[in-house]
Amino acid sequence: MASAKFKYLFAVVFVVYAGSSNPTALWFTQPESHPVIDEASMTRLHLERRITLDGVTEIEWSPDGEWLAATAGKNLYLYPSHNPIQPVVVLSGHEEQINCIAFVRDSQHIVTGSSDGTARLWNITDGSQLRVFRDGLEVWSIAINNDTKIVATGSSRYRNTGSLRLWNLETGDQITELTNDVNYTDNHLTFVRGGLLASVQSSMLPQNENASSIAIWDTLTREKTEMLTGNENFISNIDVSESGELIASVGWDGTVRVWNIENGEEVALLLRYENIVEDIDFSPLDDILVVGAGTKLAVWRTYSYLPIMTIEMNEPIRRLSFNPSQTLLAVSHAGSTVSIWAAD
Repeated sequence: MASAKFKYLFAVVFVVYAGSSNPTALWFTQPESHPVIDEASMTRLHLERRITLDGVTEIEWSPDGEWLAATAGKNLYLYPSHNPIQPVVVLSGHEEQINCIAFVRDSQHIVTGSSDGTARLWNITDGSQLRVFRDGLEVWSIAINNDTKIVATGSSRYRNTGSLRLWNLETGDQITELTNDVNYTDNHLTFVRGGLLASVQSSMLPQNENASSIAIWDTLTREKTEMLTGNENFISNIDVSESGELIASVGWDGTVRVWNIENGEEVALLLRYENIVEDIDFSPLDDILVVGAGTKLAVWRTYSYLPIMTIEMNEPIRRLSFNPSQTLLAVSHAGSTVSIWAAD
């Protein structure tokens, strides 16, 4: 990635209706280029932009890097990557808050999951709702296997009666239900590689409440193939390395744990933090991983698991997301802001 900065000397206007009778006209200029965020450039990390969005929770970049999606309440907001100050598209239709999002690989479609008991497939180019996956429980996590066209949803009711279901992305039909258990909930889903699906299973049993493990499912055979254990409390989130070799978890016990997916061995237990660790994100180049704990953004080397640096932020961190080219890092904060960071 070239580090020379440039700007196109023209502006573009978008007019978007997407669920609103009042179109919004937004002007923006083409972006400056940025170097890759890596160990060498981390010391030059600076705040590039700040988005104000009341109640923001989840964030995710589109696979092509053109869009940053953010959820707040019942709505999904889509910001253009070159000037994410105001949303160009707002998707509305859920009856309760949106809890999770996942882009389809073509970057033109996105799936949302909500407490209204549904997941929904949207076309982001025109804001249309294409499909409704009627789960019936509160949908807290979504993962998409773009090769097999399978959508996985993790849902629960009042944090019990957990369910893990597979759906046909193209028809909206339910394929199967992998689990339906009053003692456990399935959350924080991610496809690892092939047909393997990782799911955080959290116990609702009084004697072991909030204890979490990571289950690995073969979605072709519908069988659980592995359980990754060691967390002493609720798992906040998981992420898989770009290579598909590693899976990492963060949680309420203040730890960051990394496993080898192939053999199920825990290969790293990073420093315990005083705060609950909310999120973790492997970089697209698999060279670094970032961790959010309280107001601290910690950066580690992947594979050697040596600390690089810690950045103190002004607000507690909720979610982290690298863009695909690893030139921008989006951070959602508890409250009403998303900060976007770049290196000089």
